[in-house]
Amino acid sequence: MSRGIQLFTEERIVELQRNGRGKGRLASYTPWLFATEGYYDGTTHELPSHKFGRTHQLLSDGELSLFYILERSAAVHDVREQFPLDRELTMEVAHSLGIKHQFYDGTHVPYVMTVDFMVDRHVGQTTRLEAYEVKVAHDLEQPRVLELLEVSRESLARLGIELHIVVKELLPLQKVKNLGWVRNAQLEENAVEQYEGYFEDYKARMMQELSTFTFEGSLSDYCEDFDRRNGVYKGTGLRVARMLVLSRFLYMDFSCESPERLHMSTFRLASDRENTDRP
Repeated sequence: MSRGIQLFTEERIVELQRNGRGKGRLASYTPWLFATEGYYDGTTHELPSHKFGRTHQLLSDGELSLFYILERSAAVHDVREQFPLDRELTMEVAHSLGIKHQFYDGTHVPYVMTVDFMVDRHVGQTTRLEAYEVKVAHDLEQPRVLELLEVSRESLARLGIELHIVVKELLPLQKVKNLGWVRNAQLEENAVEQYEGYFEDYKARMMQELSTFTFEGSLSDYCEDFDRRNGVYKGTGLRVARMLVLSRFLYMDFSCESPERLHMSTFRLASDRENTDRP
């Protein structure tokens, strides 16, 4: 649902549409709203994603948490945030439901309503579109919020797309925390390594080790030992392990607390088939 840019006019909407807002796929997609363009409840995030090839515009902590989960799913192949709905459609639906359509503050300009995420999910041999809205629990006690969600739901239903309402407080907090911990190990754009391919080399070394012997101790113990044996900076091994989890070469339980304290027997290397199918 749109929470958008201030001082919208019809001319501004046409300009944004002409500039490709709400269009494209994967790296070419441009969201309707950017985190820097308005006043939003809570914290906003501009989050780079290696999987989707661009920086995502997330307008709340709830959106960030759900994005982590969607990005991790092997079945999800695109996530388009702040996705605009056709205004003529939402206005028609609002009228048919007897609900007042949104207008930009202080204007007679109807809102371009958006959904937080439009997702391409592979199901068998087909791709299914799914829409997601993230709400905090107390928002769902407000009649106006429920009305606007109904407009979004019915508008999407007419396009054959199901709208999923996600309650922030019901998201798996520990899993979200661990997903953030793992993905923060990835190299930032234009990061400088000790030499080209530095982390790829150490990822290969760690995979070779883990495939040939079992370490009796925690992930933290193993990574500290890895650092000493390879003469690298403290923390390198733990970052390499997180990179392996991120790229699905190494699997861990995302629901656990303090994964660095888990015994190494709880981690496993991906099989050859899993490596082949890795997204």
